[in-house]
Amino acid sequence: MEAIVINIQEHPARTPHQVIRSFLMAHQPDAVELLLWEVFGAYAVSPRKNLLGTDIRDTDVAGLFDGLTSLVAAVHALKDYFETG
Repeated sequence: MEAIVINIQEHPARTPHQVIRSFLMAHQPDAVELLLWEVFGAYAVSPRKNLLGTDIRDTDVAGLFDGLTSLVAAVHALKDYFETG
């Protein structure tokens, strides 16, 4: 597995509004949902998912991903609502 290095200086501390706006510009709800499903699928079939010795259940991971998908969709809906007034 190859590590991805992100230069934290490229993403300086910003206000919550700036962070949300930047995220929404870069991530559409459908793309987030698809990516999370792909990550969950890889996690679910991974023989190494208990590598750290944790008791994380697949249902907990699925619930987290469902919640994140819903959160992204809700924030996009709020953005659209306030932009159209």
